[in-house]
Amino acid sequence: MPLPHKEDTDQSEVPNAMVHMTKNGLVLEGYEKGGVVEIVQKSEVSFLRDICPYFASTFVIIMAHVSYYCTGNWMIPLFLANVKVISAHFFQGGESNQDKQNLSRKNERIFMKDWRFVIPLYTCHLAETLTWIWSLCLFSEDVKFESFYLTEVRPKTIPQLIIFGGLMGFIASMNVTAGHELIHSKNWWNKHLGMLVYTKYFYSIFMDEHVEGHHKYMATPEDPATSRYNEGVWSFMFREVRMSHATCWAREKRRIKKTYGEQVSALSVFCLNKVTHQKILEAFMCLIIYKTLGW
Repeated sequence: MPLPHKEDTDQSEVPNAMVHMTKNGLVLEGYEKGGVVEIVQKSEVSFLRDICPYFASTFVIIMAHVSYYCTGNWMIPLFLANVKVISAHFFQGGESNQDKQNLSRKNERIFMKDWRFVIPLYTCHLAETLTWIWSLCLFSEDVKFESFYLTEVRPKTIPQLIIFGGLMGFIASMNVTAGHELIHSKNWWNKHLGMLVYTKYFYSIFMDEHVEGHHKYMATPEDPATSRYNEGVWSFMFREVRMSHATCWAREKRRIKKTYGEQVSALSVFCLNKVTHQKILEAFMCLIIYKTLGW
């Protein structure tokens, strides 16, 4: 007899004789619509099973540095990671290897309350930030370092610079994902730590625009982060950045007028606007880099 869908299942009413198990030993509560994704019960969080896989981004960043230091080629771990993904898709069953298990509703809260899930976010943030600082030191013209890893490994040709830039972007993209998760945290320190991920790329407004704008107006014309039908990637990119700043400024302006009254001055709107504060933070970051490492 097929198991019911999630919304039709009340595990408290299922007798022990009817308990079904998955291949990896978890209690099978039912299936999502379509009958492919399993709804499983996990009464406790296993660090090795449930948390360790999220250290993959940190591991890739560290191995990229180890490879670059030892061989001068930090594409090796990234190449191997992509080979694994491609081989899993074409030679190992493709989607059949993907995770097709969802937690039951009664177990979701257990996982949501486990603070250890933020550890991989912190380590990824730290690894990528140290990589960013290292790259700034590597290209400094005013400060001369003696360390081999801050001098000899600097890209010297145009192709090397292009590859270096692409790989730095790839590493940054992994931390952007970690920053996104931190911004959705309920704790203010995690939110601001997540914002600092984007501050390095002059996009601090993401913390407010993503939560208060994108998640409210997703897939509507009011959402700058939703692409238009048949819109090209470059057109979308420039429009999204421009309009995200504009909508975030307008939202802050409405907030200030609601708090201090409609007659508030333009100077007050400028000084009290979060966008102003975030741009000052980004300018301060540039000043520190300039004073420390030069132009």
